[in-house]
This record gives sequence, structure tokens and C-alpha cells, in this order.
Amino acid sequence: MNNIDTVVEFFAQRNLKITTAESFTEGLAASLLKKATGSEAVFEFGYVVYSEHVKHSSLKVYPKNISLLGLGTELTAREMALGALELNNFDMALAITGCAESEDGLEEVMCFAYAFRGKTQISVLSEAVKFSGGHNKIKQAAAEHGIVQLPIYYEKLQTQTTKEGKLSMITEPSWLNRLGL
Repeated sequence: MNNIDTVVEFFAQRNLKITTAESFTEGLAASLLKKATGSEAVFEFGYVVYSEHVKHSSLKVYPKNISLLGLGTELTAREMALGALELNNFDMALAITGCAESEDGLEEVMCFAYAFRGKTQISVLSEAVKFSGGHNKIKQAAAEHGIVQLPIYYEKLQTQTTKEGKLSMITEPSWLNRLGL
């Protein structure tokens, strides 16, 4: 059993459905999930979106945020993950975005968001990870990283339950640091 099979088994044991919203990884995370043993129990489909227009029209990513920060940011990843959950009846979403070329030196930085549908609301966490290598190597590493992190972020989101049993929006994403907020 490989790491991705283990992730699928983790969600199957909890009777949870997951989806993906991908840009830079071009649907590779969805493909890897679908190839995993037992995937039919947890994964039905994912989104592959590239342009600002499609990210907005299909996943409700705000164009103003894209124009302010760009397509390959944690904010965009968070909005992609939230959109994937809000539009469908899944329990958890993985979003991956990044830039192949960038003027600000962030071309090897991939942004991930992990959103979970709790009993009362959807919560999301995000991270930015720097990878090295060419486009295909980064794409593969990012897809695998995002999938393997799903159970870890699921557990993090579970531990954020308040005394009232509500999940809340958690952590400030690192992109706020770049803006000085």
C-alpha cells in the first residue's frame, strides 16, 4: 500500500468524500486519487481550472483578489477549496495552485488549501511550499504533497472544534505577511 492508498483508506474509514480543485497540477492530484485502491468510496471528481474567468465562474474565486495578489496565491487556493465544497456535497477539498513563471521569485512555490465541511460551517487552512526541479517534477511533487497532507489537515481542522461544537475559520495564511497585514 502506498501513501496515497493510505490517504484514501483514512477517508474511507471515516465515510468522508473528498474533492480537488487544481490549477498548476493540471488534474494530477485527482488522477492519483482515482488510481488509488478503494478510491470509489471517497473520490468522485475534481475541478481543473486555469484562467481567472473559469476560477470565478466555476469556483467563485473573487476576481478582485486575483487582480490584487495573483492566480497562484494562498488566497486563491483557499477560495478554490471553499468553492469546491460550497458547490457540492463533499466533506473535504484540496486546492492546489501556483505559478510556472513569476517576476517575484515565487515560481517554485505551490499554494495549498484544505477545506473541511463541519456540522455548522466550512473551515479552511492553507500553506505555501517551495519545491525545486522542472515543471513536471514540481507538478508531481505538489500533487503528492497535497494528497498526503489531507489527513494531517483533517486532524488539524478537527482539533479546532470549539466548546459549542462549531468549527471556526482558522489561522491567518502566510500571504497576509507578504502584504504586511
